[in-house]
Amino acid sequence: MIAITFTSLTFSACKRKDAEDDSNQKVAVDNAQAEFTINSALDISEQALDMPTVQARVASESHEKTPTPFPQGGTCATIDVTTPAGQANVRNVVIDFGSVGCTGTDGRLRRGKVLVTFTRPQGSVNFNPFNQVNAITSITFDNHFVDDVKVEGTKTVTVNEFVAATANNNFAFLRRVNIVVVNGKLSFPDGTTHTWNTNRNRRLSAVYNPTTPLVWRSTVRLNIWGTYAGVNRNGVSYSGTCNENESLLFKNSCPPNVRRPVSGILTLTRSGRPNAVLNFGDESCDNTFTVTVNGNVYTIN
Repeated sequence: MIAITFTSLTFSACKRKDAEDDSNQKVAVDNAQAEFTINSALDISEQALDMPTVQARVASESHEKTPTPFPQGGTCATIDVTTPAGQANVRNVVIDFGSVGCTGTDGRLRRGKVLVTFTRPQGSVNFNPFNQVNAITSITFDNHFVDDVKVEGTKTVTVNEFVAATANNNFAFLRRVNIVVVNGKLSFPDGTTHTWNTNRNRRLSAVYNPTTPLVWRSTVRLNIWGTYAGVNRNGVSYSGTCNENESLLFKNSCPPNVRRPVSGILTLTRSGRPNAVLNFGDESCDNTFTVTVNGNVYTIN
């Protein structure tokens, strides 16, 4: 169904006043990188399953393993589809980037495997996991790396709402899902790690003219909100919240190099230390946000 090219982030920090403020900003930056790196796995799954040839293989359980190019996945990925014994409503999909990997249109080098399990609702007659309420997608990893950062954990996506309508020659849809990450882990080349768990909601919407199918992706808006907790690369434990009315907004209409939210507020909390509040702005595609700690405001770009 929908593929959103919002992937891992690389932040360059501004000068800080003291070590405490630097530490707060480090927590903020690490959490953002972790969340959006693992989000790319869902993006990859959606892009792969968006292809008509792959959809047909899911429906027929084809074991063909020919290279299956798709934008964010690059040109090297192969896709294998199987059905577990005695589970006709389940499909296992292996997206294999190989041991060398390849670079997608988002500029990220991927290697290893993304393992996806789709479970359709009882009584459903098709295997589109993104348009059916109560459909469940589970994503795990097998020696999977994004830009030499190893990605681990289990991500479970449950569709809570899907609405589609046509009016004035335009097609509109809204899809809302719950996303739970358990034992998420990023392992970096320098030996540091970042672990986290999240319970987020994700609302995706778009309005476009179906006679111009290549345009629809640019109309997509993605909102994310919920709770999270983790331990960053410096060993600092943190937790945080993002409310629905201040949810993080991504827009596909922004240039490809804009991989950050364009609006929304994210609050980070650590025991015995001041909160850090991230403000992503007014929907401008400027790759900039602010971090406020103890009344001091820092701009990160």
